[in-house]
Amino acid sequence: MKIEVSNLTVGYDGGPPVLNGVDLGIKSGKVVTLIGPNGSGKSTMLKVIARTLRPYSGTVYIDDKNVHSFNTRKLARMMSVLPQSNSAPEDITVEELVEYGRFPYRRLLQGFSPADVESVDRALQLTGLETMRKRAVSALSGGERQRAWIALNLAQKPKVMLLDEPTTYLDVCHQFDIIDLIRRMNLQLGITIVMVLHDLNLAARYSDEIVVMKDGAIFSQGRPGDVIKEEMLREVFNIKAHLTMDEKEVPHFVPVGSCSRAVLSEDF
Repeated sequence: MKIEVSNLTVGYDGGPPVLNGVDLGIKSGKVVTLIGPNGSGKSTMLKVIARTLRPYSGTVYIDDKNVHSFNTRKLARMMSVLPQSNSAPEDITVEELVEYGRFPYRRLLQGFSPADVESVDRALQLTGLETMRKRAVSALSGGERQRAWIALNLAQKPKVMLLDEPTTYLDVCHQFDIIDLIRRMNLQLGITIVMVLHDLNLAARYSDEIVVMKDGAIFSQGRPGDVIKEEMLREVFNIKAHLTMDEKEVPHFVPVGSCSRAVLSEDF
């Protein structure tokens, strides 16, 4: 499914706009990553697309239909959301957590159907959690717990998945595990992925397109090799960096310092 954001202006509780007149297009079946400094509007953009935050003005379209035209159940069958932080009851098992992903398909007082069971089993298989299905979520490692939440999203059978900083608090190995999993979901299932990442090298390696945000606006959008430039890193992130390209024209940068002119006090 494709996503289009048109002339979007949004803020919180009537306050000043966080996003102001933003336009954004996301093609169906692509992995698109939002990057930018803190406060640039990345998470706010996801919230508006997910319909958890209503804009002051402007419209979000899903396959040319206003996102607010869908009822909640239908939207949940099309789109899943993985926020920055999650919580679950202390004693809930992995299987029970993943089963929550089937709620948009269930009717009142109806038990789990064969389709529900199949979807949960498939989600556990795709995330490598079959042998952990009876374990308590609280007993999992950080990487395993994140896979369980992704499995919940997969059980929804979404066509669009929104992920806000899915690698936060994970070590380097588990960061790669999670991003590898997300890319496989995209390639095997055709899910349109929109995510926020802070690791720009991960974003460059795993994304079809990157959207750079600064001060509540789109600074640039395009293929990683066209977007990740030394000038962009300096202007948006205020860092000096050495940039190289690998054999697949994927950029990789090494930060070498801040561009800030602030001078530390001698008394510091």
